[in-house]
Amino acid sequence: MNEMNTSLEDHILHFFRHSFGFQGNDRLLIYTDRHSDSNLADAMQQAAIKLGAVVRQAEISSDRSLEDSSEWLVREIQEFAPTKICELSGQYYYQTPVWRHGVEGGAQIYSLCGLGADGFIRCIG
Repeated sequence: MNEMNTSLEDHILHFFRHSFGFQGNDRLLIYTDRHSDSNLADAMQQAAIKLGAVVRQAEISSDRSLEDSSEWLVREIQEFAPTKICELSGQYYYQTPVWRHGVEGGAQIYSLCGLGADGFIRCIG
């Protein structure tokens, strides 16, 4: 693992432990789209697994309308029952049924809305 990946992992672990309040039994849903940084999504998945979480990455198809994407994400939330949701998609789903179902299902939601790995290190981690 190179220095950037080690640094990224350290920042993600800090974020998960201190900002996102990870426990050993969390279920993390990371949703992405074509605008997302796949390196960040993959690093988040690996870090969450290190902390004992069950993780699902869900990629939103660019062929879907906002309404269809929202409905699809609601089904993902209902099926997976996450305790944590991380929004990495370029499309923001705040004020849609996605957030309502997540919150009503007891999930904590954190939107990083299209943020890349470099931005994550500078701004979040």
